[in-house]
Amino acid sequence: MITVGSHNISAVNLTAAETYGRIAKRLTASTPCTACELCGRGFYTKASRIAKGRGRFCSAPCANKVKAVAAFSKFWKGEANGNFKGWASRRPRVYVNRFRAKYPEKAAAHDAVKAALRSGVIARPAACEQCGQPPAAGKSLHGHHDDYRLLLTVRWLCQPCHLAFHAEADGAEGQSTGGR
Repeated sequence: MITVGSHNISAVNLTAAETYGRIAKRLTASTPCTACELCGRGFYTKASRIAKGRGRFCSAPCANKVKAVAAFSKFWKGEANGNFKGWASRRPRVYVNRFRAKYPEKAAAHDAVKAALRSGVIARPAACEQCGQPPAAGKSLHGHHDDYRLLLTVRWLCQPCHLAFHAEADGAEGQSTGGR
């Protein structure tokens, strides 16, 4: 009796290929066939390796290719990334707080419209004031302020009209009108 790993094999006149064949048959009978995450080739691995998050690749070259890509991507994280915004993306409320601190008059106008809608002082109409169409399914009308000092004076526009209004205003003035 020969022990190879955790497998006991009776090796009375067996060649190495026959011995390995018996081990392979036992492995394939007790372990699931999984696909390599990189190349898709099927291979056998122990269920315990899969449970531990291992056994994802069929060979060392496949695993090394994935490790190389992961190491390269570290160079594009954080400040090295062109879209980096100071770790604020991990804390979405930071953007809102930054906007409210930079534009307090806009924030006050937005809050006033929200409160008036909730309390019933003003009502959101059923159709866009510019094109007369109801908003698309799952969308609502946007309240656009022409002057933020007039807190509850808003024009109700659908999203396409609102975007078109800002595109025209940006083109005419060369900058944003500040309206929302």
